[in-house]
Amino acid sequence: MTVVTTIVVYVLNHSTNGSDVFIGLNLVKKRLSPFVFYRNFLIFVVDLYQFIMKGKRVFSGLLVMFYSLLGVAASQLPDSLLTFDKAYYYNIVDMPKSLQIVQTMRKRKMAAAWECDRAEANLWSLDRHYNKALKLYQKVLNNPEANKSWEEELSTLFLASYCYEKLSDERHLSKLVLRMRDLAQKHDAKEYLCMTEYVRGRRIYMMGRKEEGYAISLQAAEDMKHMDYRYKNRMLFVFYINITNMYIRDGKYREAWKTLGETEEIIRQGLNMGVLDATRRANGMVCASKARLLAAEGRLEEADSVYALMRAVPYRDIAAEMMVVPYLKMRGKYADILESAQYSRKIIEEDSNELGINMLNVLKDEIDAHLGLNDYELATERYSALTKLTDSLHVNNMNYFSKEAREDLQREHVIARQNLQLSIGISVLIILVLLMLAAFLHHLQTRKRTKMMMATIDELMYYRGVVLQNGDRVHVEMGEKDAASHEEKRRFKEMDKRIIKEELFRSPDFGRDDLMRLMGVDKNAIAPIVQKYAHTNVSGYVKMKRMEYAVALLKEHPELTIAAIADMSGIKSTTTFVNRFKETYGMAPSDYRASIVDSTPPPNR
Repeated sequence: MTVVTTIVVYVLNHSTNGSDVFIGLNLVKKRLSPFVFYRNFLIFVVDLYQFIMKGKRVFSGLLVMFYSLLGVAASQLPDSLLTFDKAYYYNIVDMPKSLQIVQTMRKRKMAAAWECDRAEANLWSLDRHYNKALKLYQKVLNNPEANKSWEEELSTLFLASYCYEKLSDERHLSKLVLRMRDLAQKHDAKEYLCMTEYVRGRRIYMMGRKEEGYAISLQAAEDMKHMDYRYKNRMLFVFYINITNMYIRDGKYREAWKTLGETEEIIRQGLNMGVLDATRRANGMVCASKARLLAAEGRLEEADSVYALMRAVPYRDIAAEMMVVPYLKMRGKYADILESAQYSRKIIEEDSNELGINMLNVLKDEIDAHLGLNDYELATERYSALTKLTDSLHVNNMNYFSKEAREDLQREHVIARQNLQLSIGISVLIILVLLMLAAFLHHLQTRKRTKMMMATIDELMYYRGVVLQNGDRVHVEMGEKDAASHEEKRRFKEMDKRIIKEELFRSPDFGRDDLMRLMGVDKNAIAPIVQKYAHTNVSGYVKMKRMEYAVALLKEHPELTIAAIADMSGIKSTTTFVNRFKETYGMAPSDYRASIVDSTPPPNR
């Protein structure tokens, strides 16, 4: 409708004579011939031409308004068409209507925003505008709501990977396929695993490992045949038509006929796409491949007939156009090559894909076509464009790989930092474990020493009690060489017993002079006597008596403080008392008090 309005207004505003107007209006009449009302209306307009020319600009505005109102009325869609299935159905024959259906559903909020995005992306993908589709697919993949269901996420991943494959964008394709494979493996989605295997086989083939690529791709197709998947035949068609062209490219014509037969059988079974005339477009791709294959085998007349069938298909497809170019080169149909390349260029430019591999191939085809038509000037122009595009692709690849290298380096730095942190963490953990183990072993050793010391203390206290009761049990080792030595021993025992019973050591001033007085010897004799029978010096002997008394107080009087016990033991400073207690027994007085247990006295000796 907008086209009609534009033509009428243009003719009215730019005409200089009546013939121009009649030519323009006749063009509009031809455009609207199926509509009787519009045709009669335009006849009426022609008859009133003289009146209209007098106020043509006013009439132009009224006419624009009139057609705009008619366009608005015609643009209203019935509710029965407002479904995604209907949008897909009209995709090939009426892309604007398909887009209008989705946009209307979006405006009325008849589906979630991400569902409308994916539906619109599907329309662009079916229309061979893969860049436009990918922008919407990426938007869907970045939408958390769309990825709540793993099935929906897998479906979007595959649709996006299909576009990347058609654009020959191996860099993004590999990342997307890996993501799809991991998700499919996680949820055991076998149909999507078949798709990832097919893509993997194609990529291996492109890397030069052709036989391995064939085997993987064919196995993926065979596995897909046994899947219960709604779009199984559509996937099988894609698999087999591409494998067929791989075989043709490598001169494997027998294998190509086999896979082409599989492709035709799938079309006969039905593609189950729910898209009007999808089968006819698929047949166009089959005809393109068959014409190429027949020409490669030298069956030129048959190839020409099949090519004619392809051109009879009312819908052109960029995939079929690119497939048929090798046949056209073999037949020297340079005009057809040029037309096909220009059509492909138009689709690529509409998709903003001027810096892609597909445009590179189109330029090569255009150069061959111009050379074949002896149009060397245009061939030179296209060669210049090809050189610039090649340089741009080279720069883009260098930038991409530089970016990838930087990102890899950053990732390595992050990993190295994480590994360092992990190593430090593990080292700290090991040190802590070792410290805890050492502390535990120390605790066990301390407990063992404490028990041994407690036993020693109990034994000492036992003998102290014996001495308090009578002196017969006081055991002091000494030699009995003569009577004088025996007398000295007896006197030491009597002194020791008296010191204990009378608690003489409790006096802070008790020391060497007191021992000399009790033994009745001079200062030169007391030290050897104490060393001989007590196995320590004079100050050590006094300290031992005070510590023995302190132990008795700790055990028998838990109500007394450490300071009180220190004072009662003849030591004025609590700190000095604690230090001497530790020196003697290897533990603090408070620790000993906490460790006191009743012990059985050792047997009588």
